[in-house]
Amino acid sequence: MTNKKYFIIGILAIILIALFVLFSHNNQAPNSSILEKGVKNLTRETAADMIESYLKVNPKRTMQFYYLSAQDEYRKGHEEGRGNYRQYLIDGGDPALGMLEKLEQAGLIEIVARQKHSIVGDMDIFFNFTEKAKPYIIKEGDGTPDNQYTIILLGEVVNVEVSGITEGEKQRIADFTAEYKTTPFGEIIKKEESSEEVKSQMPFILYDDGWRISS
Repeated sequence: MTNKKYFIIGILAIILIALFVLFSHNNQAPNSSILEKGVKNLTRETAADMIESYLKVNPKRTMQFYYLSAQDEYRKGHEEGRGNYRQYLIDGGDPALGMLEKLEQAGLIEIVARQKHSIVGDMDIFFNFTEKAKPYIIKEGDGTPDNQYTIILLGEVVNVEVSGITEGEKQRIADFTAEYKTTPFGEIIKKEESSEEVKSQMPFILYDDGWRISS
């Protein structure tokens, strides 16, 4: 009976460890180290791992063809010394107002001021991102000192599958499908587009240490 008890405890421990490893893998920060060295054997599996890492480390670049689906920009204004993010609204039921209000309700932004223009109905809404939004900020501080912008992630890669690789002595092309899931921003801003699959190709080139993505 005692041996059986220890056996069951051992099985449960293994299951818990496996779940922990899986959870940690799915929620780990993007790791660029896999892209800094080549692989000797470029299989569909190794290519998929490298492409997934590339899409996570370089979301702005990979979204050039999928720009509206995976990220968005908010201009950062400095009028009247506020230094807050700014969204210009046009009179006549601008849908951006409803979007900002939903983001505030979700705890992702805090609206700090509303400034009406001389044109009746037009206004600027000034806001800041909250702590809850920080995990989805890709890059901030680009632009000029008076007009910066922050890129917000709307959809993140969760899986990449390679369906085929064209053979070549020094260069190869991998056909892949990338699956995305929406972030809390994507759920509000562009829910369907931010979770849409991407079918594309990724070039690889042979270096002295093996195959690497040719960016």
